[in-house]
Amino acid sequence: MKITWEKYIQIMEEGQQLLSACEKFDTIVAIARGGLIPATYFSYHLKVPLVVMYCIGYDGRTRLEKCKCYIDPHYWKQIFKQKLLIVDDIMHSGRTYEVSTSVLGAWQPESLMFFSLFKRDSVPRDWGHYIQAVPNEWVEFPYGE
Repeated sequence: MKITWEKYIQIMEEGQQLLSACEKFDTIVAIARGGLIPATYFSYHLKVPLVVMYCIGYDGRTRLEKCKCYIDPHYWKQIFKQKLLIVDDIMHSGRTYEVSTSVLGAWQPESLMFFSLFKRDSVPRDWGHYIQAVPNEWVEFPYGE
């Protein structure tokens, strides 16, 4: 399935409208790489600071205990006991959701919400929030060209 820039921007705008109606977040956590574009867009429009989380050793097939998620220590104050919004482009299997919420949960957030633009049909519905479900096939994003 191919996503055009027009569709991608439309979905980000829908996401912004949805998130604007939510309780205000203290920090947006972008899952690198796919979550960087939507998280930056939401950070700018919602006027919320942005922090980047890198998941190292994770390729979508790696066992969870082998994954290491990293946030630069300079930004730890922005996540400790804060209202966090985690942003990614797509939930493929739910592993990034599991790892990121587990890692950030250790920082005792006041609240934690996972948000993706797209979600594969095979991912359980109650795992985070999303704008559009997509079939269980490879999704090609416009920035991957």
